[in-house]
Formats: sequence, C-alpha cells, structure tokens
Amino acid sequence: MNFKSGLQPISEGHYNEAPEGFREIEPDLFALRFYMYMLKKQVSRQIIRIGGKFLKRSIPRIRLWELEYKGCAGMGVGMSYDAMDKKFQYWEFGGKNNWKKFSDQFTRQFAGDNS
Repeated sequence: MNFKSGLQPISEGHYNEAPEGFREIEPDLFALRFYMYMLKKQVSRQIIRIGGKFLKRSIPRIRLWELEYKGCAGMGVGMSYDAMDKKFQYWEFGGKNNWKKFSDQFTRQFAGDNS
C-alpha cells in the first residue's frame, strides 16, 4: 500500500515536536481508535513542544501510531507513561474535523455490511 506519512521525520529535527492537532483524550476513546482502525508502525518520541511552544514539563516516553488510510496522513493516536506520576496518558492528533469526517466515512463504509 502506498501511504504518505503526515508525521514529521526525526531526520528533519522534529523528534521533540508534537504532531499537528495533538491533544489528550480519554482512555475509552484511545482504546476505540487503537483497536478499530489500521495503524502504521509506531514512532517513539519525547515531546517538549506543541505548536512551536515549549511545555513546562516534557511528555516522556510517548508512542505514536498514525492511521493507515488514504487521506488520513497526520491523523493518529498516542500513549505515554510518566514514571514520576506513575500515570498513563492517551492522545490523538490531526484536526477534530478530520476525525469526524474520517469516522463518518468509516461508518458509512460498513453500514450495509450484514456478514
């Protein structure tokens, strides 16, 4: 499958930058998206900037998975673990409108499937 990633490659110096539209989500939404959609190979990062602005505290040990569907470059989910707080956090990236549009298309695709 030909798939162009929307994540900025580490080789271009984006290792510590959050993907566009990066935001925290509830564990239930992460689980739904993680197990429902095909995801690309994971990328590991430590995020210190979101939208070019430095965070007060970095997001260490984060794994990002990008959706592997045509037209979804730059959309995906992430999971991080903060060893100091002993807490998992769940993330999504890509525009909220893009997620809504993708979810609607995905649902319509299987609406008539009675297998």
